[in-house]
Amino acid sequence: MNVTVDHLIQIIHRELSSHRIERFTMTDLIRLSKVTRGTVYNYFESIDDLYIAAFQRLIMDKATEDSDSFEDFIYELVTNISENKTFSLNFYRLTKMMHKRGFLINNLNKQLLRFNMKQDNDRIYVVSGFCFILINWFDADLRNDKDKIIEELNYYSQMIKE
Repeated sequence: MNVTVDHLIQIIHRELSSHRIERFTMTDLIRLSKVTRGTVYNYFESIDDLYIAAFQRLIMDKATEDSDSFEDFIYELVTNISENKTFSLNFYRLTKMMHKRGFLINNLNKQLLRFNMKQDNDRIYVVSGFCFILINWFDADLRNDKDKIIEELNYYSQMIKE
């Protein structure tokens, strides 16, 4: 990515990692980043797009880079979320529900394809199961034990392998 996008993602990460945020707008981002509104909109259509780009790069991509199997990906994803709890919870709270679900479904499907997991209609239900577990974990403010979440997600991944 380019320097401006990197800078914007770092601003989002810094702000969303510091404390619980009820509202963070494009105007807040522009003020903190000292990047013009036009430049920000050149790269992102909305603040949701920027939240998603930041979460993608800082949580999902890191989990992907550090994994050699789907089970590794699950472990890395849950660990990254847990280690970046404030950022992850702010991402979850601030992003519109339709964007969250689509984002999770797309990323989980990419990983299933990456590791050549079974590809049929059952995968749709399994991905929905993954999303359900992750969304419930977020709804519980990530208080549930990360090892329990990993165990539940691995259970679903076994269903695809059978």
